[in-house]
Amino acid sequence: MIQTINIKRYRVAEYIQLLTNAAKIIESNDPGSLKILTQQTTLIEAVENLDKEYKKQTSSSITATLVELDTRRDNAFTGILRVIAGYELHYDADKRNAAQRISLIFNKYGSDVTRLRYQQETGEIRSLVGDLQANAAIVSDVATLGLTDWVAELAEANQAFDAAYVARSQEMAGDSSQVIALRATAQEKWEALSAHLTAHATLTPSELYTKTIAELNSLIDDYKNATAGRKADDAPDGSTLPPTPPPIT
Repeated sequence: MIQTINIKRYRVAEYIQLLTNAAKIIESNDPGSLKILTQQTTLIEAVENLDKEYKKQTSSSITATLVELDTRRDNAFTGILRVIAGYELHYDADKRNAAQRISLIFNKYGSDVTRLRYQQETGEIRSLVGDLQANAAIVSDVATLGLTDWVAELAEANQAFDAAYVARSQEMAGDSSQVIALRATAQEKWEALSAHLTAHATLTPSELYTKTIAELNSLIDDYKNATAGRKADDAPDGSTLPPTPPPIT
């Protein structure tokens, strides 16, 4: 039996790569001999159509700007954390205490803010900056550590990112629905292929079917492990850069 591919678990790029790798496994085992040549052909066509549409979306000129701005705000966030960490060990008690107070503010958000989805990170950084500018005492602590410019840079980079994100969303209005439809079609073709392969393996078992199904299940396991800990519905379409998918086995 072939394991189910949960379409909601994967980002679009991951999903495309998963089905592409699955098709390669089937091709290497001869879809004709497996009696699923028609299903293999329609699956490949569906994946190619999805890939073309997805690449059209991500080719937006604004996408590169988003990556640059995201790196800029990540650097500011990480830079502030490192400065605070250094001052927490400072010999001057006033600076050490100021660092400890600011560190408590950052602890509310955690050190993984830069790993969140684009818009989640935008919201978290906006709230963080608000906390760092909440009152005169905190502003004084920030100044004591020489972090005023750092905080301003973090706020500016975050605002610039948000503006670019909105601009890209407007530019791509309507495109995402097409990707969703094409991904549903690809999933339908995969499920049809999987059902045919399982049926043939049940009715006419052979070493070839056993080998092919084992290789497909191993591939699916690889992708499951690569996304372990992610909620099934926490895979936005194109809203963040996907991690490198596992290689074909």
